[in-house]
Amino acid sequence: MKINELVKDLIEAWESNSFRIEACEPYIKMVFTDPILVNKYGRESSIPVHIIQLVPPLLVFEESVNRLLRLYRYLASFASSTRCFSILVIINDCGIEDQHVITVYTALSRIMGAGEPVLELSVVISKLLRFSERLKKLRGMNVSDEEYIEYQRLQGEIERLIVKGIRLAGSEAKLLNALRLAEEAVKNTEIQASHAGILDEALRLLIHESIGTVRLSSLVDNCSKPRLELYLSAFNRLCSTHIYTYLVATPEYSFLKNIPGLSDKLIVVDLDEPRD
Repeated sequence: MKINELVKDLIEAWESNSFRIEACEPYIKMVFTDPILVNKYGRESSIPVHIIQLVPPLLVFEESVNRLLRLYRYLASFASSTRCFSILVIINDCGIEDQHVITVYTALSRIMGAGEPVLELSVVISKLLRFSERLKKLRGMNVSDEEYIEYQRLQGEIERLIVKGIRLAGSEAKLLNALRLAEEAVKNTEIQASHAGILDEALRLLIHESIGTVRLSSLVDNCSKPRLELYLSAFNRLCSTHIYTYLVATPEYSFLKNIPGLSDKLIVVDLDEPRD
């Protein structure tokens, strides 16, 4: 029996009451009620460990971040309900742009309430601030043809981001207030230096109270490597301290199974796939 395949079945069957966890210690013991799972694993099955650590895709600060949050919340609810699993989200804090979003998010999390799209708005505002700064520089230059094309592209992107920002913030006035606060935070080195603990706590409130977070920079020796290489290096570091650690990925990460040593450590789940 492959543990990663069993855990995948548990994650996907969790909401259909197809199994129940009888115990977590001294080892995980499950009882299956779904005929398909009974046929596959028997009426009862066990895993020789008391807790399994699940690591979802890296938290990257992009406009599609809400899709990641959805997966994190599902896994966190699964772990909280079944009790024998823990979720650890790796926060990408290695890039300058990532650190910029983190600073903006830390500032906005102080004024926005639960249920508001703080992280999505932070990504949008971070881009608005960075793109606007670049646009100002281009306006004061004798630009080349390539730079003029960039200028036009940035203008279009800023217009799009403003529309999206107003929708996320709730009004133009709220967006302007958030922009002012974010701009102050980016300039204030004290706020930037203090965002570590604040971010972790804010993310737990945003995603799920029982979720764990760790910074990518704390797990790798060199932040300048490509993102995928950093993510896999961080995962291997986590595996070295907890052997029962597994990657939980969405279908676009299926290619990871072709990486040597990962085929038995990868769990691919599709939350968009229809369930019975």
